[in-house]
Amino acid sequence: MLYWAWRLYPKRDINILENMQKRATRLISGFLSLSYEERFNKLDLTTLERRRLRWDLVEVLKILKIIVILVKICFFHTSQSSLDCMVIH
Repeated sequence: MLYWAWRLYPKRDINILENMQKRATRLISGFLSLSYEERFNKLDLTTLERRRLRWDLVEVLKILKIIVILVKICFFHTSQSSLDCMVIH
């Protein structure tokens, strides 16, 4: 998938963070016997992977918003300045 291209962390670092998060939720009183998914549901938490995906989507939306702004600027300028919009700086 394309979003893996801009991930800054190696997979082993991601696994270390996931394991730390799993262990931390096990330390809460009464949560030791619950599965990972049950602990997260009871604590109303999201997994690191889900948060990374959300961050990726937010970044894509920011990029799309900038593209729309640039298209509007280039479209509504005079012919001379619209030529400037076509030049990549």
